[in-house]
Parts: sequence; C-alpha cells; structure tokens
Amino acid sequence: MCKMRYVLVFLCFTALFVVTGVINQAFAYNSLKSDFSGWWYDRSAPGTGVSLEFDDENHWLLAWYVFDQNGLPVWYTASGEITDSTHFSGRLFRWTGWPWGQPYTPPYAEEAGAIQGVLSNGQDKKIELTWTLNNAGSGVMNLVNFMQNISPDQPDSGGFTGWWFVPPFNGMGLFVEARGGTMFMAWYNYRDDGSPRWLTSSGDFPEGSLVYQGTLSLWKGGQYPGGPYRQPEEFKDQGDIKLTFIDSSKGLLEIGETTFELEKFFLRTDSGCFCIPYKTITIDGNFDDWQGLPVLANDMIGDTADAVYDVRRVYLARDNQFLYFRIDLREDLGDFHAFTGYSKFESYDPTSRIYRIFSVATDQKHFGEVSIQNFNGGSYEITKYYPRGFSAITRNKMEFKVRLSNTSDFDLGRKYIRAVVHNADLDLDDSTFNVLIEE
Repeated sequence: MCKMRYVLVFLCFTALFVVTGVINQAFAYNSLKSDFSGWWYDRSAPGTGVSLEFDDENHWLLAWYVFDQNGLPVWYTASGEITDSTHFSGRLFRWTGWPWGQPYTPPYAEEAGAIQGVLSNGQDKKIELTWTLNNAGSGVMNLVNFMQNISPDQPDSGGFTGWWFVPPFNGMGLFVEARGGTMFMAWYNYRDDGSPRWLTSSGDFPEGSLVYQGTLSLWKGGQYPGGPYRQPEEFKDQGDIKLTFIDSSKGLLEIGETTFELEKFFLRTDSGCFCIPYKTITIDGNFDDWQGLPVLANDMIGDTADAVYDVRRVYLARDNQFLYFRIDLREDLGDFHAFTGYSKFESYDPTSRIYRIFSVATDQKHFGEVSIQNFNGGSYEITKYYPRGFSAITRNKMEFKVRLSNTSDFDLGRKYIRAVVHNADLDLDDSTFNVLIEE
C-alpha cells in the first residue's frame, strides 16, 4: 500500500485517502483512535463490514469488505478528515491491481460512490454507516465492534491495531486488531483479473506477544451491497501467514516462503508516496468535486515571512485526458489576488536532471494563464501554454489543469513533486515538502 496517506490507502492503499471539513479542535482525536479503530460489523448479518482506523489528529481510513453479485470477496476504500466528534464522510473507491505472485504494476482507483458515518460514543460504541454505490443504490449498516464480541477483553497494549503495508508493493495492505489474547487480520490484495479481494486469518495472540502465526481463509458467497443477506462460506488453508512485530511501526510479513519488511501505515499526508486519484475535475472555482480526494500535502501554517500567501494544502488528480492541480492558502489570511507572482507544481527527474513545471500566473497581465515548462538548472523552456479557461482562481484557492498528451514525454511516476507559491513583490516562496508519486 502506498503512503497516500489516505486512500488505500491504500490506498495507493495512499488514494487510497480526504474530506476537507471544519475541524472542531475541542474534541479528543485520541479518544476516537482508541474507541473506534478496529473491525466493525453488523451483528445480524455477519460476513461483511469495515476495517477502520482513526489517528490521533483528525484523519480516518477504512476498507469496506463485502462481496460482489457473483459471491466473490471485494473491497472499497474511503478516507478523510473528521467533520466533528461524531461524523465523517468521504468518497468510496474501488481498486484494480496486480495479481499476487505476478510482476508488480501500480494499482489504480476509480470512484465508486460515497459513505457517511455517525459515531455513537456511549457505553456501547456503535457506527451507523450510510453508503451509496454508483451501480448498486444505497443502504445503511448498523455496526458494532467485531473484536469486542468475539474476544471481549482489553485491547492489546502493543499498539499494533491498524493498517500495515509492504512499501515495495504499494496497493495492498493488512489490517490487524489484537484484543483479549486474539488477533484478527485481513490481507487486501488482488485476483488474477486485477479485481480486489480479501483473505482473513485469526488466532491466539496473548498480551505481550510479538509474533502471530496462522493460516489464511478465503470467503465466498456472501452478501453484496443492496442484496439479500447470504452467509458466506469459508475456504480454509489458503496459505500460511506470519507477522513478527519489531515495534509498533515496523515488522516482518511472511507469506509462504517469502519474507517482506512491513511498516505501519500512518494516515497523515505529510510524507511518503502518493497515488494520483482518478477523477474528472470541472475547473470552475467551485472545488466541490475535489471532496473526498486525498491531500497531496499539508503545509505548515506560519512558515512564511508574509502570511498572506501561506500555503495550507495541495491536491492532485487525473483522468484519461487531464492532470488536475489545486492549491489552498490559509483560509483566514490567504488571497491569491493580493500579490503578483505565480503558483506551480515542480516534478524532478533525477536521471535527466530536468524539472517539469506546471504553473499558473497570478500577475495582472497573465492572470490565470497556465503553462508547462522545463527547467534544467540554468534556463526555463516553455513547452505549452493554455488559455485562461484552464484555471480558476478564487481569493484563497486555485485549480488548474493540463492535458496529459502534453506530458507524454515525462512520466510523473516514481518522481518527487512539490507545490510552490511565489510572491514576486517580495521575492519570496512558500513551498510544500516533496512527495513521491506512484503511478
């Protein structure tokens, strides 16, 4: 799974991953992390549910494990920022990836619907999850914690519960929860046709343990979204699996005879690798169609000499024709109209030592004009100009696009990218950190 840091996740597992909302800083995110991270299911219809993790700030990531109409196990992901202490919502994505055991190719995601959650934080923790799928209608799931029902004791103190991934294989991942001397985990990967599937394993994991060893089970014939309840059938002995936890963020994964280095998947989008989510964006200054997409980078507030052009967050998306960019300034102080300059995304190719720059102007003469440029360390070469209809700039947000056909000579995959806002009046920049793109 890629460190999208939201959509699977995965993201790449990292699409894996964001809903932008007004955050109520008064409630305790660490309470949501401890109370609602884990496995959730409908007790009256076992066999499907969600694996959900909250971090100790304002982020969440879930995978919905369910079945298709042919009874095959499939999964969807959603992620974002918490709207308030009891509500979260985001877009659902379905992933297509490489068959396990075959040469690795990066997975891709397509938007499949939306999801909304309501948390009941009383003595009996519950989640009401409302889903909508593009081709399957909508429904409501009333969920309780699975592990509290099958192993009702204290959570394991090792801090292992949550998402884990193997860095070289962005796009697949594990979700584990340890409680009451038992571990339950799922391995999210892909079938021979590239469609998503999940397998499970559960067994003893006494308090203080660092090693889990078990066998994988495949499930078939369960309930599909919107369909009648069907109890799934378990097919055991799908292979051996072993997890060895070095600490709460690193470990080893053994599948059969092969061992992989395993890392905890942290939900924040401030580093790691990013899978460009697939979505068509209308460049109109509305920004609603960015909702639910993962943040490419969150930038530190107050890290500029002039707070007016302080970058807050940036986004990146694509479809079959265009590459889409978005930059947000600080909501309270930012104003793209308050300075002369430009905003850009820089991608660097270490082999050719050339920067590919995607830029939009904010000076009076060229306001809103978009260009693609090459920079070799000494001079700029403009390779493409676009009219003003390719950008939309409001007071503190901007979005723009370029044609993928004009970037065919430059593959963004496995290259670092950062966003820069330049104030020409003060000759100052505010830039995000570099993020590795996985395409």
